[in-house]
Amino acid sequence: MTDEQRLDRMERIVKLMIKAGLRARQQAREQNEKINILIDSQIRTDARLAALGESTDRRFAEVAAAQKITEQKVQSLADTVDRIISERRGGQT
Repeated sequence: MTDEQRLDRMERIVKLMIKAGLRARQQAREQNEKINILIDSQIRTDARLAALGESTDRRFAEVAAAQKITEQKVQSLADTVDRIISERRGGQT
């Protein structure tokens, strides 16, 4: 192989390496863009979940308060029924 052929071969190899490097950088940029999209999506999802959690906590508190009132009313009704039955029996249990 002559010196010129060797030089031509080396030039081709260098060009191939440059193209491979450019491709690798382009792929890295694309991956970075995709990673950034995923990060942004995760941040939005976290915010939505936090808001949903707050809403759920608030609703559970409302349900608990309503349940307490219902229990008090049921107990009051049971006491009233017991009193009426007791009065009808003439005070006998």
